[in-house]
Amino acid sequence: MLKQIFCAGLPETNRAIEEAMMLSRLKHPRVVSYSEVFLGNDPKRGNYVGIIMEFCAGGDLYQMLCKQRNKRKPISVRRIRMWILQMAEAPPPPVTVPPAAARPVHQIIEMISCHDRPLR
Repeated sequence: MLKQIFCAGLPETNRAIEEAMMLSRLKHPRVVSYSEVFLGNDPKRGNYVGIIMEFCAGGDLYQMLCKQRNKRKPISVRRIRMWILQMAEAPPPPVTVPPAAARPVHQIIEMISCHDRPLR
């Protein structure tokens, strides 16, 4: 799957590349794997950092929550517990990242795969 991160300038582009490269080094069964990072250009929207990542049939957590909200259907307690357990299993960011640059929790949650992998 291709994720495009559109950047306004060089500092923002560099941050996006560094973040994508850091994420590509994370190897964990509960974290979506990133395999390639590159620079691209869209004629209408401008420059972007492209990330090739593992395809998740169920989408990411944000997409899953949006679907549930649009259906106006509550999420089961069982599913929420499963997600919390999966998040607890996710590895921390590499130690090379200073604490001020650590990702906010909602961005880490985005990385967690929403397809139902069996819990160990």
